[in-house]
Amino acid sequence: ATPTLALVGSDSAFAGSSSTIDSTSSAEGSIVGDHRFREDRVVKDSNRRPTKTNTPVPTKTNTPVPTLTNTAVATMTSTPALTSTNTPVPTKTNTPTEQPVQGIFWSAGFETGNISEYSGHGDWIQQGTTPKYEVQTSIVRSGDYAVKFTIDTSSKTSQAAYLFYWNTLPDAAYYSAWYYIPANTVVQHWWNIMQWKSTYNGNSDYSRPVFNLGAGSKQTLGLCYLPDREADKVCWDQGVKLPTDRWFHIETYYDRDKVDGRVIVWQDGVKMFDVSGYPTVLSDGTLHWSVNHYSDDIQPNPSSLYLDDIIIAHSPVGH
Repeated sequence: ATPTLALVGSDSAFAGSSSTIDSTSSAEGSIVGDHRFREDRVVKDSNRRPTKTNTPVPTKTNTPVPTLTNTAVATMTSTPALTSTNTPVPTKTNTPTEQPVQGIFWSAGFETGNISEYSGHGDWIQQGTTPKYEVQTSIVRSGDYAVKFTIDTSSKTSQAAYLFYWNTLPDAAYYSAWYYIPANTVVQHWWNIMQWKSTYNGNSDYSRPVFNLGAGSKQTLGLCYLPDREADKVCWDQGVKLPTDRWFHIETYYDRDKVDGRVIVWQDGVKMFDVSGYPTVLSDGTLHWSVNHYSDDIQPNPSSLYLDDIIIAHSPVGH
């Protein structure tokens, strides 16, 4: 049977009291009123790529030797072997778009006309009575299909449409999706559009939010750390409004760690947040990821959000 995610409590990230980034500060990821984030913390390279370590010099020098020694040993082995190993290898491993198949861990483009790409990996989940999804052809980023989430918050209660990936995820990966927000969308309170959850005992029915992306009433992109929905959550906001009536790309890097993880967020290729020094999973290390249309007060009613080309990758996908 496919596991379900019973959503205990609220995953809201932008409601209630929290420490937030000073929007006038030029320091990326700095926070007002939260001593846990230190600018002088040594963090991992923000351009970290898992494939960078795969530039094995010895393999190039060991291949041509048997064929070349029968022709001109003295000349060929001393000169061209060095130039061939030093030139092409670095540029190829640093360009993830040249090998997209090897870089993709999982993806969903909905070109089957349904959400079957989630089969065996996750599923559609709803909170409340109004959420629904539709694989439609009217507003599409690529191909013929994209998914449409719809919720109705006229009751001022939490309503959520999710597509969850809860199968085993890499320790570090790039999570991305294309979003289309209709121009008449107005966030009255909080809005959650992407999140990572974890559990204490491996039971997905009791998953808890850890980090999420969304917006408040200013409709600017924000990143929030929620230590198991604690009241002392911390949020970062750079004051950049979410685009409307066009497709835009959200790409994130998420490093799973029980003590000191790392989260990086890009909007249309521009780095918005780079946060470290916080746990990115709970005690059992499980990790679930979802894209969402989740709020307790968003206009109009009903409200729609479109998504396409959802990807989990070992290297950046780009926009």
